Amino acid sequence: MGRKPIEEVRVKELFDPIWERQPREGDRAWGAFVAYRDMPLNERSLRRLVTEYYNVAPGTKRWRNKFRAVSYLSSKWRWRERVEAYDRHLDEIAQKARRKAIEEMNERHIRIARAMVMKAAERLRDMDPEELSPTETRQFFDYGVRLERLALGEPESVTRD
Repeated sequence: MGRKPIEEVRVKELFDPIWERQPREGDRAWGAFVAYRDMPLNERSLRRLVTEYYNVAPGTKRWRNKFRAVSYLSSKWRWRERVEAYDRHLDEIAQKARRKAIEEMNERHIRIARAMVMKAAERLRDMDPEELSPTETRQFFDYGVRLERLALGEPESVTRD
């Protein structure tokens, strides 16, 4: 008697992801697993697989027989463990992509902010302070103080009780 497929799966796991086709996993078992794996996470079930993948009406003798066969394949080829590993893998990919998008967004916002500060600084250098109203002078002062405090990691204002 040859080795059981489960033993080969364990050896293969050292090299290939568990959600990939396993040694000696037949075409039918692999096809059914792929259909099960690719179902929406919140809709994944063996019952749904039998009904939709095999196109068998629930409640019939054929459906019950097919369900038993699919249950056997699921157990033999450890579908639940494999789809959980696959789901974790997809989540890791999504998280990595999200982190990269956030980093790119932050870099873009920093470039824009620096350009805006440079334009504002040019405008301030060209301004004649005598042209500012008292209200505008106070607003410039207040805003400058707030920016300085934020840049130094301090709260925008200090209140005393």
